[in-house]
Amino acid sequence: MNRGVALLVAFVLYASLVASCSSQATTPTSPVAGPGPTTVVVRIVGFDEGVAVVGTSVALSAVVTLSDGNQTTMTDGPIWRSSNEAIGRVDAHGVLTALAEGVTVVSAAVKDAVASRTFDVVNNVAGDWTFSFIGTTCNNDLNPGCRSGQPWTTDGAKIRLTQIGSHVDGTWQNNHYFTGRMPFAGRINTDGTLDLAAAYCSLNDVNHGTRYSLRGWHMDRAADGSYSGRVSWERGIFSPVYSNGCEGDPLSVIVEDLIVTNFRRGG
Repeated sequence: MNRGVALLVAFVLYASLVASCSSQATTPTSPVAGPGPTTVVVRIVGFDEGVAVVGTSVALSAVVTLSDGNQTTMTDGPIWRSSNEAIGRVDAHGVLTALAEGVTVVSAAVKDAVASRTFDVVNNVAGDWTFSFIGTTCNNDLNPGCRSGQPWTTDGAKIRLTQIGSHVDGTWQNNHYFTGRMPFAGRINTDGTLDLAAAYCSLNDVNHGTRYSLRGWHMDRAADGSYSGRVSWERGIFSPVYSNGCEGDPLSVIVEDLIVTNFRRGG
């Protein structure tokens, strides 16, 4: 090989080596991504009342707090579950449907974080109801039932109920004792029982008045949806009435214990 050819080969090899080094030096290195924020806390929000009425649906959401402090509200992302689907069923969007009286625990899971809330479900008792009383005991000999020691029956009692969650308001009309409507308030419980309390002053004439106080009302819901129960009330007799109506101490007091029957919606 003559000298010229050798120099040409050496030059070509040198140029290739320089180009290769230059190419390696200018190729950028891709950065390695670090771990993203993780879910640390889940909280169920919505429907602050916590008491659902049978036949209604309520919307829930999950507030997710991430490890970087950011928060997001989700409905479709979490895995929703109800501990008792016979009481309340929750769908994939966080909508809880109340099916029957009782208690259920709703949970929302996002990755490894889980939140839960307890919800009461109560029966829908709103509407007009009629019922009867069967008297059992009282403390006043002026009452025919007390004198004979035999039960006595009162028919034609009516109540009208309005309901928000477990809170119940209404009026009670029973012309056997008084005309007009007695207002009352109370609550319905998750076992189907209804607890009410009321007081009412009836000015019968200018000579006397009667204050009716509902001392205890306990309604029980049977498996077929009908109601029965018992009630105890007090009748305070005021005479003379003057201008203070039924205020102060009554002249006499009659306490009656009654069994409630034929309690049904309508009428």
